[in-house]
Formats: sequence, C-alpha cells, structure tokens
Amino acid sequence: MPANKNAVVRYRILDELLSDRHHYYTRKDLLEKCNQKLVDMGYPTVSKRTIELDLYDIDTEFDGISIDWELVVGGKHVVRYEDPSMSIFTKKLSDEEMTFLREVLNTLGQFSGLDSFEWLGALQTRLKNEAKSSSVQDSDRKAIISFSRNLYLNTEEGSPVANALAGLYSAISNKVPVEVSYKKFGQESPLTYIVYPYLLKQYNDRWYLICQLIDAERDFLMNLPLDRIYGFKEEPEIPFKECYCDIDERNEDIVGITYHDDRPVETILFAIPDYEAPYINTKPIHGSQTLLPEREHEKLRNKYPSLSDYIFYTITCIPNRELLEELSSFNKGIIVLHKGLQKEIFEKMQKQVCIYNSINRH
Repeated sequence: MPANKNAVVRYRILDELLSDRHHYYTRKDLLEKCNQKLVDMGYPTVSKRTIELDLYDIDTEFDGISIDWELVVGGKHVVRYEDPSMSIFTKKLSDEEMTFLREVLNTLGQFSGLDSFEWLGALQTRLKNEAKSSSVQDSDRKAIISFSRNLYLNTEEGSPVANALAGLYSAISNKVPVEVSYKKFGQESPLTYIVYPYLLKQYNDRWYLICQLIDAERDFLMNLPLDRIYGFKEEPEIPFKECYCDIDERNEDIVGITYHDDRPVETILFAIPDYEAPYINTKPIHGSQTLLPEREHEKLRNKYPSLSDYIFYTITCIPNRELLEELSSFNKGIIVLHKGLQKEIFEKMQKQVCIYNSINRH
C-alpha cells in the first residue's frame, strides 16, 4: 500500500464513487472526478497511473472488498464494487449508534411507501445481525410516531405512489434525471417526460414531485402528483442540472405547491373572531402570519365597525389556488380584507348558494 500521505484522501473519494448505486464510472470518469474533488479540497491532482494503482490497492488490500473490472454499461467498460453496499471505511456500529438507527428505522417503517427502499431492508438486516453480538436487545417496538395512512393515499407495497416515493427519493438524493410516465385526470394515455427531480413535497394528503423538464425552453418547475405517475426509470447517462432557484425560499412564498412566476408577493389582511384566535395562532395559515399591534386594531375596528370583536392578521405570500381554498375553508369564521381574494371568495360562495337554493327547490 503506498505511503503517499494523500492516498487515504483518494481512497475515500474512490470508495464513494465505486459504491455509487446510481452512477457508473469509467476509468477516465474516476480520474476526472477524483482530481476535481482533490482540487476542491486543496490537494494536487494525480495521474491516470496513480488512480490505477489506487484501484488495485483497494481491490487487493482490503478484506471483503472486490472490484468488478469487467462490467459493461451502455457499451462502456465501467468500474465499481461488486457489492455496492460495501465500503473500505465501514466500521462496527456502537451500541448508541445502533439504538439511534433502529429508532429511526421504526419511524421510517411507518411510512408504508418507503418499504420499497432497497437499502432500508439491508440496513435492518445488518442491525439485527450486529445486535446479536451487542448489548442492544432486538425487540419489537410499538410505534412512537403515528402518521395518517391517508397521508400517502394508496401506498401499499408495489402501488404507483409507493414505488414513486421510494424511487424518486433515491433519484433526487443521488442527482439522477428520471423519465416519468404521467397521466393527467381526464387523459386517455400517459405522457412521457424526462425531468431533473428536485424535491418531494407533501401537501393536503398528497405527494408531489417538484421537477424541471430537461428540454424546457425557460426555467419553470413542474408539480407532478405521485398518484398520477404510472411509471418511471432513472436516466444516469444524462448529466444532472441543478435547480435554477432556491426551492426552499420559493416554497416560503406560497401556501401549498402552486407557484405563479407572474404574480408578486402580496400582503393579505384578514380578520377572525376573537374566540377563534387561539386556533389560528397555533395553526398559522402561512409562516409569515403576523398578529397586528393594538394600535392597528383600533384603526381597523374604526374602519370596519362590524368587526369590532375580531382579531386582525396579515400574511405575506403569492396568492394561489391553495391559499384561496384555505381561506374559504373557514367559511364565516374568517373575513378576508384583500380586495382581489375577497372577490374570488365571494363569487365562489355565491355559486354555492345558488346550488343549495336549486337543491332546496326540489
């Protein structure tokens, strides 16, 4: 084994690449990626010969590690571990680490859609095997955190949502483009998209994939409900493109998942009866929700005498369908004082009144 002081650094980089389950690397790829990481870390680059020697040492000097030198993918000779779950830096888990990981697995196990995770079963098996030689007792535990089954719709193992949730999580984590077969409501046959997957987001008992078309003419994020995805496959040969925006910041500007690029962030004023204030305080409509100071309350109560016993709040976000539905769900419990939304809610209520009136005539 070489005495080069940077060898261990290279081993760590190569170990990560050789155990990557979602990408395949040629010798040239390994050289380029290793040198790029070395530069990023402040180390000098190395030659092709050095990488070849490193690969030979990893293959021969570490127990339980074996490199597949004959693998061909897409017409190219690639190099990777025969068993991608192995690592030259694997060490025995401590009892504390085992206890913590098993608690995490007990929680993950309650997400029925995650049963498809290949590594989850392998980790559970490993923990059970290591528990036999440790002081940690392997006993069945009841759930500590309970999640609504409806939260995941139809997520029995093998269902579209279960498979998509597990597979797309993996693709996002490993930055791999995917081809998805997606069918809108009312369509006879699915459409096929190749997308860069960025985020899995849950809202109102439904999961969505936030992604971008690889051939999009402009920067635009799509929201694809997982229950409408009928199939998908990874496309590791396509280079991954990072998202053009900060999705977390983007999501802070909306309620739900619908983002309108052509709409500005607005301050929305609303009022709620004082007896319902504790509910709205503990379950805000949006993260920006703010209780107005008392001096503002006095001005607004003078302006709106019929709201003398109401509490006034503001939220700052982009108006969208989900916000309208959230505000409408309070019925008479909330009064929206934003003119645009007020008009939309009023028109919606008028339609409902017309329907009820027509029903009551019969």
